[in-house]
Amino acid sequence: MSLFWLIIAVVLLLGLAYLIFIIVLLVKRNFILALLFLFFPYFSFKAFQYYWFTEILPAPIEVSYPLSMGQESGIVMKGCGVAVFKLSESTLAEIEREGLDFLNRATISRGYNDPYYQFEQWSETPVPQYWVSEGAWFMCAVPNESLVKKIIKAAKESGSYYTKKREGELMVIPSLGYVVLSYNG
Repeated sequence: MSLFWLIIAVVLLLGLAYLIFIIVLLVKRNFILALLFLFFPYFSFKAFQYYWFTEILPAPIEVSYPLSMGQESGIVMKGCGVAVFKLSESTLAEIEREGLDFLNRATISRGYNDPYYQFEQWSETPVPQYWVSEGAWFMCAVPNESLVKKIIKAAKESGSYYTKKREGELMVIPSLGYVVLSYNG
């Protein structure tokens, strides 16, 4: 038996044991505990997703909470995703006070010491046309429609800032207090 099939078998057995455990809780009428265990994988994934996206952001850019996070990946392709965060008040104040001087100190990812996660120098919007044409910027994991409209509008006007890295884009929108991270690869 190959290692791949062994891993698949173990995952399936663990999933079955997990499901049986939830059924036992339901039979014993312990509904609250059953619900907690039922949603635990979802909340664990969302916590991991939040951690992973924030580790890509440059260290000086602090966020308060996520507005939207989504990603797609598969066995064949690496994946793509979009995360929109609310900027922290201190980061927003620094951006408003220093603008590009502050942001140009924010080019190295906080969690990865790898050239792949090195961002270029920041520029003021509007972003390049290919970012906003035909949905190229949000190729997968599209945030809700009203959020996308606000982001695209800000991307086409002056007053916001953007940068990119290999297979990724980053935009700060001070007027909305957002930071938008997207990647494809």
